Amino acid sequence: MRIYIVTACWIGLYQSLIVTVGSWYPICPETDVRVKSSGAQAPPPHQCKTHTHLQTLHARLIRSGLDRDPFLAEPFITSCFDQRDPARARLAFLNQADPPSISLWNTMLRGLVSADRTREALRFYGLMRAEGLSPTHFTFPFVLKACARLVDLKLGRRIHTHVWKCGFESDVFVKTSLVGLYAKCGSLVDAHEMFDEMQVRNAVSWTALITGYMENGC
Repeated sequence: MRIYIVTACWIGLYQSLIVTVGSWYPICPETDVRVKSSGAQAPPPHQCKTHTHLQTLHARLIRSGLDRDPFLAEPFITSCFDQRDPARARLAFLNQADPPSISLWNTMLRGLVSADRTREALRFYGLMRAEGLSPTHFTFPFVLKACARLVDLKLGRRIHTHVWKCGFESDVFVKTSLVGLYAKCGSLVDAHEMFDEMQVRNAVSWTALITGYMENGC
């Protein structure tokens, strides 16, 4: 009987939060939703309409003990960056009960680069590697974009080495980011080499190369 009462309480709590943050995942009335949520597929991040709404949501998550739930962390951190509150995003990331997944690290990297906090993004990338996590093909475009914005060719080459070691050099998005990095840093020979090696080219890769030539007066 006690198990069913606890389960009902969790379900009621999650339903209450869903009213606030949107339909993040379905409720299963036959099992503990905290266990069920770990196997559910996360829907698109919810967009908090105002910063006040974000603050209210965060307070409710903390009071309910769900601020450390890894299933809720990713959409919440995304909402923090959408509301230009990177400090709150960082707090939510660091307060996770379990070690953050690579997906959550990527969410932080994407948010920091989008917020033009490039140096902090690169520090997070270093911390991620220090924790022993292997970057994915989603990781490198954010890190390479940070290097390009800093026009740091030396660091960009080091990240390119990581790309090669991880086996993502043929990925179209990573390759396009390499084209953009070298073009931005004025290394047009390298940029063109990356472009020529691409088996699949898209509008973004063409734009990155053309922009590089234009910015360098070619």
